[in-house]
Amino acid sequence: MGSAPWAPVLLLALGLRGLQAGARRAPDPGFQERFFQQRLDHFNFERFGNKTFPQRFLVSDRFWVRGEGPIFFYTGNEGDVWAFANNSAFVAELAAERGALLVFAEHRYYGKSLPFGAQSTQRGHTELLTVEQALADFAELLRALRRDLGAQDAPAIAFGGRKPSHLSSQPPAQLGCAATLAAFPSESCTRTWPRVGICGSQKCRPPCGTCGPLRRKRGNGVLGAAALTLCPSPSYGGMLSAYLRMKYPHLVAGALAASAPVLAVAGLGDSNQFFRDVTADFEGQSPKCTQGVREAFRQIKDLFLQGAYDTVRWEFGTCQPLSDEKDLTQLFMFARNAFTVLAMMDYPYPTDFLGPLPANPVKVGCDRLLSEAQRITGLRALAGLVYNASGSEHCYDIYRLYHSCADPTGCGTGPDARAWDYQACTEINLTFASNNVTDMFPDLPFTDELRQRSQSRQQHHLLQREPGPLGRGRDSEEPECLSHRRHHPGGSAPPRPQSLPPRRSCFRG
Repeated sequence: MGSAPWAPVLLLALGLRGLQAGARRAPDPGFQERFFQQRLDHFNFERFGNKTFPQRFLVSDRFWVRGEGPIFFYTGNEGDVWAFANNSAFVAELAAERGALLVFAEHRYYGKSLPFGAQSTQRGHTELLTVEQALADFAELLRALRRDLGAQDAPAIAFGGRKPSHLSSQPPAQLGCAATLAAFPSESCTRTWPRVGICGSQKCRPPCGTCGPLRRKRGNGVLGAAALTLCPSPSYGGMLSAYLRMKYPHLVAGALAASAPVLAVAGLGDSNQFFRDVTADFEGQSPKCTQGVREAFRQIKDLFLQGAYDTVRWEFGTCQPLSDEKDLTQLFMFARNAFTVLAMMDYPYPTDFLGPLPANPVKVGCDRLLSEAQRITGLRALAGLVYNASGSEHCYDIYRLYHSCADPTGCGTGPDARAWDYQACTEINLTFASNNVTDMFPDLPFTDELRQRSQSRQQHHLLQREPGPLGRGRDSEEPECLSHRRHHPGGSAPPRPQSLPPRRSCFRG
């Protein structure tokens, strides 16, 4: 499949029709869960030969017009594929309108697509967790689907985004900039990547639209971006869809890459951009809010300098005693992460993708902070939207609820978090920092050097620990991240996957 000349027009039309979809209920695609025997290693046959593992994918032909309709292929990212499929009604609506086959492919090492089973994220089993392997997985699956379904001539459009949601199920006036999709970030854009967070239900607050509409042009041999403005969070899934178009243009006619920070991950962006944009989200809601946040962080720092650790513990509500700079940094990152989540999930309707959040959570968070007489207490109330949505937490265990990792915006907990931490450590360069000058957060630098130094200390806490109660585990002997880049570090042999069958079929339940 070569590049179709109509692809830029189709991509723009898809985005516009999604914005015009109105408030109708999204169609149910009726996904079927399937497994595809995926090649374990696409590039080196010395170690694993033709061995395979079961890659999960979801497929729906409910809307597909055979012989005419395209294939909409979602490039799964850092999580269970069902979570993305269940929160991407926008793609389902487009599939219904265009008579498309709908496919959501799970990323290797996430969900149930585990090359080495439960040991996949343990030491000695992570060498095949790379962007290149994941892209080759998608390409192989797409080839097999076309073959098995007799759809060799069906054009494929890749979709990707980190925080999907039911974008087009809201009226256009409420959507604002939230429902925008782009084929690929344009080099003509003056911003490193589109703004973090959603513009809100009233109007698109500048600088949400700074990057768009992007010029329709070709650059770097990639489909030019016929696009609108983008406001969601930086997206690994968006990057994958763009990369898939770049690396396999004969298989993919175009890509809708939501908030893909391609330049930033390549080390070409401004490391202060991310938290500057998170701050702008709250500033747009209320300048008093951002001022209150600054005051809260400054008061915490001043109390630490005075040795008043118990005062901070009492007002913010930490479970453990606070005593040193390490605790202060952890507290700051814990609190800062709450703002990141609220900005990323700032939709004008309730969501539960990352946890239960109300409509317009940035506004709700600001209202909580400003309603308290004490700024630190207000910061505690705002953080509760993310860390205590149920109201059952009597205190914050800041080391359990937030794990420092190679992604300064947070990795979460559990096996998927360990896999993402490994990727952020080895390939996905996310050196986002706050400086307390262009943003409202404490000065927390995160250079590549600090990232590597941090990982040499941190990896045994996340990647190499067997999960135990409350997500904790037993320490292993040594850190892995810096020594484990593109090679196997040794140790016991991984479990043996089954051999590659002569002909792999996509439809194995």
